[in-house]
Amino acid sequence: MTQAEKECINKLRAEGLGSVRIAKKLGLSENTVKSYLRRSPDIQKAPDSAVVNEGCCKQCSAPLLQSPRNRAKLFCSDACRAAWWSTHKGKLVGKTTIMLRCASCGTPFGSFPSENRKYCCHACYIIDRFGGEHHNSRAV
Repeated sequence: MTQAEKECINKLRAEGLGSVRIAKKLGLSENTVKSYLRRSPDIQKAPDSAVVNEGCCKQCSAPLLQSPRNRAKLFCSDACRAAWWSTHKGKLVGKTTIMLRCASCGTPFGSFPSENRKYCCHACYIIDRFGGEHHNSRAV
């Protein structure tokens, strides 16, 4: 790769172009451009295409870095997302859920549409599969 090509890559990267577009524009291999950019960590995209600090995590209120090309983030991590949904299970019932009846105990339960879902819980699956006492028939 010549010095002129390296300067063109630097200029196009600063304008916010990705490695694939740079390679097509300069007539180089995509892997050549990617390798050069990977080996040159000081080359960054232009500030206008950088991530923007907008909003905060629904679980821990940490600031979120949003990318303008992607859908807006609601959580800072998978752990926060899982924790929030486990504490807000009531929000799952709505337009996306359907009511089913458990094949083992007969209890109605809400679930996302699925051809395979038959049981309200893992315990009912085990009871129906291997035999045992249903949790509805236990003495209180």
